[in-house]
Amino acid sequence: MVNKTSFCCFFDKIRIFFIKFLLVFVGVFGISFFTNAETLQNIKIGDFTYTLEDQTAYVTNYSTGFFSKLFGSMTIPEVVKYKGKEYSVKNIMFDSSNAKIKNVTGNSVDMIYENAFANWSALKQATFLNAKYIKSGVFKGCEKLTTVNLPKLRIVYENAFENCKNLKNVSLPKVNEIKDNAFSGCESLQTIEVPNLAEYGTNIFNGLPAGVTVKVSSKLKDAGLEQLPNGDKIKIEYVDGTTNDKSSWGERIINSGVVNYVDEDGKTSAEITSNGLIWLKETSNGSSAWYAIDNSDWTFKKGSRFWVKWLSPEVDSEEFNQYYNKLDDERKKKVKDNKLWVFLTGVTDPDGNEYTTWDNGFIDYYIQLGDDWDKNDIEVLFISEGKDSIVEHLYETMASPEGTAEFAKLSLKHFSPYVMLEKEDETSANTSTSKSQTPTGLVEKTAVLGFMFTASLLSIAVLNKKFKIFN
Repeated sequence: MVNKTSFCCFFDKIRIFFIKFLLVFVGVFGISFFTNAETLQNIKIGDFTYTLEDQTAYVTNYSTGFFSKLFGSMTIPEVVKYKGKEYSVKNIMFDSSNAKIKNVTGNSVDMIYENAFANWSALKQATFLNAKYIKSGVFKGCEKLTTVNLPKLRIVYENAFENCKNLKNVSLPKVNEIKDNAFSGCESLQTIEVPNLAEYGTNIFNGLPAGVTVKVSSKLKDAGLEQLPNGDKIKIEYVDGTTNDKSSWGERIINSGVVNYVDEDGKTSAEITSNGLIWLKETSNGSSAWYAIDNSDWTFKKGSRFWVKWLSPEVDSEEFNQYYNKLDDERKKKVKDNKLWVFLTGVTDPDGNEYTTWDNGFIDYYIQLGDDWDKNDIEVLFISEGKDSIVEHLYETMASPEGTAEFAKLSLKHFSPYVMLEKEDETSANTSTSKSQTPTGLVEKTAVLGFMFTASLLSIAVLNKKFKIFN
């Protein structure tokens, strides 16, 4: 006859074993589920090998496929899928040469890392329509390279084209910086066009052949380029020779050293002269505030006009109401003490064309906050017919031309009429601020993960102490 006590004890051990197993499983599953930011390396998809991280794919290697052998061409895909998830191919990090490739194309690539194509002996043509940065030595030693198509490139790093002996004509319309020895040893070069060049190393002309023409902005006429090493042997041609006519920009005003313009229509403007923060101070109805736009990636051409127009319901009633009437009625009801402002903003290029969208994703836009603004209740909206779109924003204390102040930092993907308003106190409803200040769900996930893991360990400890299992 089976002893009932022994049977129950045995049953309890089995039951506790499964409880422990489940607790450990939940802890491990929680770790894998809540830390969804793993980096996957050496993932081969088609002819390419990738490192996959978040939603970005880094190309790390390439195996010459049938068509590459047949035509000598390599096209890097814009998107790859792995285990049901899509990754955008944004970066190239090759670490080996490939003697068979004559043409390479990668239109989604944003960054090409050091020496990626260095010494690819057969490479003749490279096309990267969206690449903004090529690091040092990217095409170094590609002696057969004749054509590069890099229309959005911003910076040419050291030795990027060193010893590209057959490269003849280079046009880089958006490049604003060239670092030392970038074209050293390019003995066949005839022209380099960099009309937006603003920063450069002391040896940018090193190794260039005598007589090569370097086309730069006329704004560099007094920069002393001819005095740089080898500068006396090359031909420097200054393009876009006429200065931007600002007569239509209005009255010239200097605010804390910043040149602004105010026209009869109420627009306040600043000229875009560099790749950094462009400041202007807008004044209306007896109050003023600083605005800034981040042009670090040279989204906007030199000589463009950054402008802001603040609409007052008293002074600009007709134009103000044109936009106010488009707002959701429910949102209007929540405005506190009539604290609602409409502002128009934009950038006009030197040819008079308005920028509406851009290729760089979001740009950072800053608005100084007044002392009477409660940032916990502020909303910024893009005004649209039928449905308002909330603009993600956060807050930063930063140095303005007039001193340190607090700013609302907006992430804009287009220029349109905007509304900034202060709501009745609804702290819990201030979703745009909370989302912007904290990486989505990170704190919550970390807290839940910590709780699950701690609970698992405590439960196992209690069960072991009570039942003395596996001792």
